Amino acid sequence: MNEYFYLDKIPTNDNLYAIRLHHEKFPFKTPIEGSYNIIMARLCGLSYPDFLRMCRDILDATLIGRLGQTIFPYPLFKRSSKLDAFMKFLNARAEYAIECQKHPYQIRKNKSGDYIKEFYEDTNRPAEFRN
Repeated sequence: MNEYFYLDKIPTNDNLYAIRLHHEKFPFKTPIEGSYNIIMARLCGLSYPDFLRMCRDILDATLIGRLGQTIFPYPLFKRSSKLDAFMKFLNARAEYAIECQKHPYQIRKNKSGDYIKEFYEDTNRPAEFRN
């Protein structure tokens, strides 16, 4: 499995880590003014505020408010087994999203033995690409 997200030590505090994106490995491009923090929430199927609550309540993250040039608050984490499991989950979800982008369907046999193309359920896909 590719590692799309990694933990980065915060220079001002050796006990805290931020989750960062390997931009060169990630095929979805956003403009410079976009925030890659939101992609983690979307991969979890959550809104960004709910994602921050999950990070605080389940992963014991410290939420850093809007400072200086940052657009959104963001979580900082202490290293733990829960965080390592979350990183595996996040990378697996990114792998799945990229695979669905490359192949938005699966081919399977129906009851009569014919092969059919079955599109994944995705309400974000334009209607003409859904079955």
